[in-house]
Amino acid sequence: MSAQYPTSMKWFHWMMGIAIIGLLAVGLYMEGLPKEDPNKWPLYDLHKAIGVCVLLLFLPRVLNRLRSAVPALPESIKPLEQKASHLGHLALYGLMLAMPVSGVVMSQSGGYPINVFGWVLPVMIDKNPALFELAKEAHELIGNALIVVVSIHVLAVIKHRVIEKTNLLERMGFRLRG
Repeated sequence: MSAQYPTSMKWFHWMMGIAIIGLLAVGLYMEGLPKEDPNKWPLYDLHKAIGVCVLLLFLPRVLNRLRSAVPALPESIKPLEQKASHLGHLALYGLMLAMPVSGVVMSQSGGYPINVFGWVLPVMIDKNPALFELAKEAHELIGNALIVVVSIHVLAVIKHRVIEKTNLLERMGFRLRG
């Protein structure tokens, strides 16, 4: 196996990673805006549109992952850390699916349309205030879990680079010196 991930996996990793981190940041920012702020609702529309794009990329990403040769972790990484890495990736994939699904359920059960850059998502769920509240709570909890898991993912890469001098970023196409 190659020491690097295939180009297609690198592309999915970085595009979705950037989008997800951006969505989390914008979501936290929007949460603090007052309802009267004229920027709040256009941000919600953009947030939902990009969230649906992440959801649409999820299945191709999973299929690509299942079909691609994944490089083995370096032998310097302890077996327990390898298991933690595997579980962390499973958590990331689960949360990458659950987050946008909960957002779609929240929007539609709240009676809010989802406009994806000019294409309005068909209504699959009728307005339902109880379901809206449940999906809203789930979206927030999943978002917090995603922040934790992404943070651990990034911190693990930094730990391996700084403490153990293992550049795991090279596997995803980043070459660091030093």
